[in-house]
Amino acid sequence: MLGVSGPLSDLAAFGTPSLASRGLAIDVGAPDYVDRLPDEVSPVLLAEAIEHRLAHPADRAVIEAQRLEYLDRKSPRRYAEALLAVLTSLQP
Repeated sequence: MLGVSGPLSDLAAFGTPSLASRGLAIDVGAPDYVDRLPDEVSPVLLAEAIEHRLAHPADRAVIEAQRLEYLDRKSPRRYAEALLAVLTSLQP
């Protein structure tokens, strides 16, 4: 587990294709338009990933659908529902 990245979460929320380490992308729950790289990445591999993404841009309609699903999963309503479920399960 690598933690949480505010910038990566923002990029995902805005539907911006980007690159991230695999562990960080998993921890953030990033959509598929965030390309995953090994957690230990070489400069050459990073450059190749950028080159690939530029040559093969993601479909904007697919990105928008994934973006909306990501926003729903990360919404305050979902967090509140999950918290309420935990608190309710603790009642005697």
